[in-house]
Amino acid sequence: MVNLSLALDTARLSTHLEGVLAAAGPEQSAGHVAVLLKNFHRLDGSSKGQSTRVAARLLDHVVGSRPPDYHLGLIGMLDGTSLDKIADQ
Repeated sequence: MVNLSLALDTARLSTHLEGVLAAAGPEQSAGHVAVLLKNFHRLDGSSKGQSTRVAARLLDHVVGSRPPDYHLGLIGMLDGTSLDKIADQ
């Protein structure tokens, strides 16, 4: 999912990217989303800025479409995976 998202972003296929992010985030458990965000966070080098941007879009999809109790669970999962900065967002 991470590689597909980055490839769609690189190809500037934003409509397709939004579809993938909408299906891969809000429709999944908080644990699944935390793992995806962790995988985006692990990337480094030249794709770091891009992965951070796409991860933020994924988080926007999740926050915009899920109820507050889901957000609390996601925050706990993010804290547990050492993604404190994303949890703070």
